[in-house]
Amino acid sequence: MALASLVGLVAFLWPFWAPATQGAADASAHAQDAPLVTALIVGLCVLVALADRTQMLSSKSVALLGVLCAINAALRLVSNFFPMPGGFSLVFVLIILVGYVFGARMGFLMGSFSLLTSALVTGGVGPWLPFQMIASAWIGMSAGWLGKFQTPSRGRFSDFKFQTGVLAAFGLAWGLVFGAVMNLYFWPFVAGGQDQYYQSGLGLVEALKRYATFYTVTSLWWDIARAIGNAVLLVVLGPALIKTLQRFRRRLNF
Repeated sequence: MALASLVGLVAFLWPFWAPATQGAADASAHAQDAPLVTALIVGLCVLVALADRTQMLSSKSVALLGVLCAINAALRLVSNFFPMPGGFSLVFVLIILVGYVFGARMGFLMGSFSLLTSALVTGGVGPWLPFQMIASAWIGMSAGWLGKFQTPSRGRFSDFKFQTGVLAAFGLAWGLVFGAVMNLYFWPFVAGGQDQYYQSGLGLVEALKRYATFYTVTSLWWDIARAIGNAVLLVVLGPALIKTLQRFRRRLNF
């Protein structure tokens, strides 16, 4: 998972050290390297699934992951037929809950493979795909870290309502962070006014200042809709889905 995350991080950041490439259209950013990055991430995710012979390399776990990814692909298809406001999407809730219940590894795979599967189903394949995959994998992985605190010995984390509130805050935060991270895949390629766009040779402080302005103007309100949608769905559906997933975890001996 660390190596797959490193590949994704390098893919996000290399344009900031590469020669100036401003002026490329958003859709063409990373058009040359995206297929290689996708292949690397998929291959490394397969290795993640094979890494633990006692847990992940089993027909039960592979079948469960396949079913969950198929459900997420169907949810994304529904979102395409019935567009939600702003960046609101149905796919992130299940990624968060799977990571929370089954752990960081399963969450990482769920995030990566469900975005890949849903892109193939909905026709959303493009240079942005590997970046969506790794960002979603980070959501599932961090949800798995959060899930380590759900044991009864963790004080208030044993309270189910408190867990739901924490998950809602987690989904709210990631709704914003996902958009902020995803913008980085094309921002260095876009040309425009000096107050919002990247230029080679900028210092870190100035680059962050320009990106903050760019993000606020172009994406913040879009991402707020995603963040609020995540929080609301986790509050409404989270308790029932957590119990269902926990039941499968016990029955499948995770």
